[in-house]
Amino acid sequence: MVMVEMGGGRLIVIGGNSGLNAALGVRKRNQNMEIHVFRADDYGKYSTCGIPFVLAGIIKDMEELRMDPEGFYEENDIKLHSSERVIRIDDDASSIETESGAVYDYDNLIIATGRMPFIPPIEGLELDGVSAISSYRDALKIQKMMQTAKSAVIIGAGAIGMEVGSAFAEGGIKTSIVEALPSIFPQTLDTDMALIVQKYMEKIVGLKIYTSSIVKAIKGSDRVECVLLGNGESIPSDLVIISTGVRPNTKLAVDSGIEVSITGAIATNSGMQVKKGRSYLDNVYAMGDCVEVINGVTNRPMILALASTAALQARVITENILGGSAILEPCVGPAAAVVSGMQVGSVGITSNGAAATGMKCIHGYGKALSRSFYYPGACEMHMKLLFTLDGRIIGAQIISWEDVKERTNMICMAIKNGAHLDELLSYERCYTPPLSMLTDAFTLALEDARGNMRKNV
Repeated sequence: MVMVEMGGGRLIVIGGNSGLNAALGVRKRNQNMEIHVFRADDYGKYSTCGIPFVLAGIIKDMEELRMDPEGFYEENDIKLHSSERVIRIDDDASSIETESGAVYDYDNLIIATGRMPFIPPIEGLELDGVSAISSYRDALKIQKMMQTAKSAVIIGAGAIGMEVGSAFAEGGIKTSIVEALPSIFPQTLDTDMALIVQKYMEKIVGLKIYTSSIVKAIKGSDRVECVLLGNGESIPSDLVIISTGVRPNTKLAVDSGIEVSITGAIATNSGMQVKKGRSYLDNVYAMGDCVEVINGVTNRPMILALASTAALQARVITENILGGSAILEPCVGPAAAVVSGMQVGSVGITSNGAAATGMKCIHGYGKALSRSFYYPGACEMHMKLLFTLDGRIIGAQIISWEDVKERTNMICMAIKNGAHLDELLSYERCYTPPLSMLTDAFTLALEDARGNMRKNV
């Protein structure tokens, strides 16, 4: 990295997790700027994505998820204001005000206030043994409850809910997962692909999964004793985890007159600058789980609460604060999860997502081994690809026990580049028995899609 000699000025970051990435990006290239980070809690920067793997015992304890070890802020010449909540942004005066009444001027401001757990209005949420899973404190609370829990119910079957469910089951806790929608991983997998994961989790891992099911109430005297479903069934439980998604934390932005869109997240332009009234503010940026992005398939705004997306946003903001003109391109959301060793990847749009926006698409399915059948370690790989009616790739879902992340990233690039089915079939691919099949799941899915496309003509 080449150090750029620049003037000073003051950068203020509100929120110390994803926003810290932008602060560090600025610091690496400008040693003169004064940088302040305000966080409402005292947890420090940690990897939220790692929490399920701490609960599973794969990672020793929560401290290993810390990404700002002792001395971190001093070494990077960043002033940390811990447990100091910002309550007001005055863009006319280019200043912020904290709960203590202190006022700080800024030359550039980054809003990275993150997200809040969505807690559905269910009777019994106040009982002991019930917890959301959204913060460092939640994780410590759940770790303690796991020590005596015999049975658990997880409400919500997204990636976090499924990862926590597998952690509980492998830890000897009898675990049920309740999902209101018709299938697990509802935002990232079609029902046919989700069933592959569900059967594995039920048969091999021992989870009990309820789909198309509503939790009516959590019952108990002082402590949770059971979960009552809408159909009247009662599931015994002494531990309940709420994993029903998140919502952008936009209260500060709304209170300060910054525009929030129909998605409920902060609206920005492609340079990550926020909007107030009819104009975008040159020196106020927003990033992370509190902002919306543009969907690269539908061209509609969406919320994409992914750490990888926040990292891209940090690079854009860093460049622009330092005088550049970077933009965040529309996003297709490559995502991965690991549940009891099974890897689940997705990118782009699902069939359900396409139908919800009125898009018509064609799919192709392929199943093959991840390596040559005679090579040790070969495992099944399932792949579903989605295409527009004219053959442009718009989505993929991959399930296997290896190589899912690499395949997902490859298809992400294909979607971003508008690759066509025929073009993908013509690509050269490497082959060696320890790493691949000569005709792999991707090729089979492409061939299946081409056949389905011909039927559609």
